[in-house]
Amino acid sequence: MVCDFSLPHYQQILSHALNARYVVAGFHEERTWDSGRPVLYLRHDVDVSPVWALPIARLEAEMGIRSTYFVLLNSPLYTIFEDSTIRNLIEITSLGHWVGLHVDFGFLPTATLETLEETLFILSRLIPRGYALRVVRNLMLLLGLSRYAMEYSTLMQAMEIM
Repeated sequence: MVCDFSLPHYQQILSHALNARYVVAGFHEERTWDSGRPVLYLRHDVDVSPVWALPIARLEAEMGIRSTYFVLLNSPLYTIFEDSTIRNLIEITSLGHWVGLHVDFGFLPTATLETLEETLFILSRLIPRGYALRVVRNLMLLLGLSRYAMEYSTLMQAMEIM
């Protein structure tokens, strides 16, 4: 099989994995399957365009496969704060996939509390609120914004009024 980085080729790869009895799992999922089966954790770094991720997400969903799509907060090619990007990510999650943050540590020193607030707002619409809160709280800790650190329950209450 020659790798041409096409969607049909990707479908062949996934078919081979399924035929080899791979379990396709999410990073956060507890292991509940037969331990004798190989596991495939699929992730996609959305570095260029969420629009380009959609055909991949649709193909995987048609095949009964779920994967994780990691988006950048600071991509020079797209922003997660645009309506079109949000719509694409919502469609990806509606297909049963997960969305996470692809953290660029070079970006962290320039992040502000406002950036994190916007991130939390967007993420809370794409992924379960608890995951969004954990991501933002961990980013705050990474950034040394400990003066804003609060208990998880307080963050949950803050989300209720957003």
